[in-house]
Amino acid sequence: MNPKSRLILGLTFLMVILFFLGGYAVYEARELAAISRKLYLHPLTVSNSVRDIKSNINAMHNSMKDVVLSRTAEEINVAISRVNSLERETFKAFGLVGRRFLGDVAYVVAAYIDFKNWKPIRAEVITLTRQGKYAEAAAITRDTGARYIDQMFNGADGISGINYLLEFANNKAEELQRRAAEKEKRTIAQLSVLVLAAIVLSIIVGFLLFNSLKASYALEESEKRYKSVVDNIGIGVALISPRMEVLTLNKQMRQWYPDTDTAKKPLCYKVFHSPPREEVCVNCAAYQTFADGEVHESIVDTSAGGRSVTFRMIASPIIDKNAQIVSAIVMVEDITERIQAERERSRMFTAIEQVQESITITDAQGLIEYVNPSFEQLTGYSREEVLGKHGSLLSSGKHTMQFKKEMVETFSRGDIWKAHMICKKKDGSFFDTETMISPVKDASGKICNYVSIMRDISDRIRIETQLRQAQKMEAIGTLAGGIAHDFNNILGAIIGYTELAQDGIPQSSPTHGYLSEVLTSSKRARDLVKHILTFSRKNEHERKPVQLHTIVQDSLRMLRAAIPATITICQNLEEHSDTVLADPVQIHQVIINLCTNAAQEMQETGGILEIRLAPVVLDAAEVKVHPELRPGSYVQLTIKDTGNGIRPEVIERIFDPFFTTKSVGEGTGMGLAVVDGIVRAHNGTITVESKVGEGTIFRILLPKSTAELETKPEEVEDACGGGECILFVDDEEALVRSGKKMMESLGYTVIAISSSTEALAVFSREPDRFNLVVTDQTMPNLTGYELACRLIDIRPDIPIILCTGFSETVSSAKAESVGIKRLVMKPINKKEMAHITRSVLDDGSAADTRAYGRQSHSKALQQG
Repeated sequence: MNPKSRLILGLTFLMVILFFLGGYAVYEARELAAISRKLYLHPLTVSNSVRDIKSNINAMHNSMKDVVLSRTAEEINVAISRVNSLERETFKAFGLVGRRFLGDVAYVVAAYIDFKNWKPIRAEVITLTRQGKYAEAAAITRDTGARYIDQMFNGADGISGINYLLEFANNKAEELQRRAAEKEKRTIAQLSVLVLAAIVLSIIVGFLLFNSLKASYALEESEKRYKSVVDNIGIGVALISPRMEVLTLNKQMRQWYPDTDTAKKPLCYKVFHSPPREEVCVNCAAYQTFADGEVHESIVDTSAGGRSVTFRMIASPIIDKNAQIVSAIVMVEDITERIQAERERSRMFTAIEQVQESITITDAQGLIEYVNPSFEQLTGYSREEVLGKHGSLLSSGKHTMQFKKEMVETFSRGDIWKAHMICKKKDGSFFDTETMISPVKDASGKICNYVSIMRDISDRIRIETQLRQAQKMEAIGTLAGGIAHDFNNILGAIIGYTELAQDGIPQSSPTHGYLSEVLTSSKRARDLVKHILTFSRKNEHERKPVQLHTIVQDSLRMLRAAIPATITICQNLEEHSDTVLADPVQIHQVIINLCTNAAQEMQETGGILEIRLAPVVLDAAEVKVHPELRPGSYVQLTIKDTGNGIRPEVIERIFDPFFTTKSVGEGTGMGLAVVDGIVRAHNGTITVESKVGEGTIFRILLPKSTAELETKPEEVEDACGGGECILFVDDEEALVRSGKKMMESLGYTVIAISSSTEALAVFSREPDRFNLVVTDQTMPNLTGYELACRLIDIRPDIPIILCTGFSETVSSAKAESVGIKRLVMKPINKKEMAHITRSVLDDGSAADTRAYGRQSHSKALQQG
């Protein structure tokens, strides 16, 4: 065989060998490509889809929690919509896994059935939530739902759950990688032979080129599949260069940022922010990954799709064969709704921590599990001191057994309990609360917790007590004012006739003494009526600017002689800015009354009587406990003793009229009632503090006055009548008769009439006859005030004295404004009447009237 033949044969034989080697290499390459395709299909599709299934199931479970926590239909629908969206994505992922799972599809079907069987449980939770059965819904989600999710993940037998699918996928991936590595080794060896043979035979080169094209096609297909997977996952994916250029975006990222052109490789911090940033974000996960080559995660608030969003970013490095980072793949998840939900829950917790009401949560046995800061401020206990303790540590012991029985019965029914409670602080002091305790039930309907909300109403209770006291005083005052007129008329008749009777009896006669006793008792009765009108603020007194320290000093000088030497009197009087608008006599009465009471409390053991006087300024917050006061400047008078104190059950009644703790004959019970009336009539307030065995403190606040002090007016000298003609009008016949005789005994000519209309007619016929008119106020047809107005219309210069036992409609200012000379409180004795009548007649305008009236009267007598 010639060389050529041998060469041809050799070449043929070589070609055959190379053909078979090439064929086998092609076969191995195809096997390698198939393994590569499976490798890419399985890890990236099945593993990622299974992970998506797990992630979606967890997200659905969290969304079911959001359903349970929702309280409005809108919130429930939003949460259910999220559940349904995740369910659709999960079914889609199951379909993909079923089509490309490399193992027994029955396991996929079993996991799929488990997932479908979870839906009735979710439906039950949604139904209970819509019905408002939140506790039952929460229990199913927390217990049954969680157990079922665990079953879906792990399977009933440990090999049929979702975790098994993921484990199988990972194992399959490792197996394929191992086989691919082995195939790769063999393929390389065979290709090496082919490469050496290609030097000799061009066919081998062509064969190798063909295999290269096949491998390129397989890689392209793999890249297409990879891109398809990345484009269709539910999160954003971006490929970023080390220069922070955007190289690639998946479908989700393009939806968020549709104007981004990756062909131009824009900088990520310019296209992913609105307005664009001029420098890289130092907290960016990709930036940190390029810095150290590690996986980083960050939370970023930015804008996407025209709205503000919160992204969770995870950046992973992509490293080449030289261990250099060539790019970073960034996975972006929109967690805006999750963050908002967390912020809402945080706001709710913050609100509970900051509300003014005290909130306590206990277990079913009443042991405290949580208290908010308001509880600590209200009770004085710290949170650490009460956790684990029973809620009864605030018990004051001031509630009856019936009260406690009703509370227990309410709890046993599972109802909400509301009540006004008196609780005890850590320091032992008591405070009033408006308390509401609500039971919290679990899914089975059993009470597992109690939530208590307490509001401190101590200030409100104190104000209500003061208002009740004021209303009580007002009611008694109304009653007192109603009887004052008639009682004063009766006293007026008694005093008048008694004085007339005395005038006709020698002083040496026993009868004269008896009548003096009658006058004394009548005057005491008159003073009692004045006291009643004083505490009811129905009595008018002249007020003028006075300095309190002078009245206090005068009162204490008088008291010093009457108070035992065992009692020390201490004064602390600030004499500046203590001017008030007051009746000095009434203020003197207040000081004497309070100091006398204090001295009586210390007369056996001795002690200290302290009187302080100081200016104070009350703002809007401070006057809340004194509804009758307004913000401004006041003078505070404090009277403090170290006596026995006042018992708590007595202190609320000390200002009541006729209430006294003294023995019979030692007091009428009008003292403090009159004091209260005087203080309130002066637009002030009086408060008392006392502890048994420690003493009592009275504090009086009176509005400060800036008016100038008045000089003391001169006293009117005693004088009798000079025959002046007086028109005397009263609807009480007894007073008409006694008044006529009393005025006549003083030297006046009196025309007495018991009808106001008849008196008007008499005056109208002869207006110049009269020098003075004395009229009662409360009369039928025409009141004294109305009669006076009519008389003044007829004769403007006529002097008029208006007398009243009590009137709410006429005041001194009102009477003076229409020309009435004097408003006088009844009853009036003879001496008082003489002074008042003479002072009115001796007034400048009345002097001319008197002379004119005398001439008219003389002329009338001559004509008569």
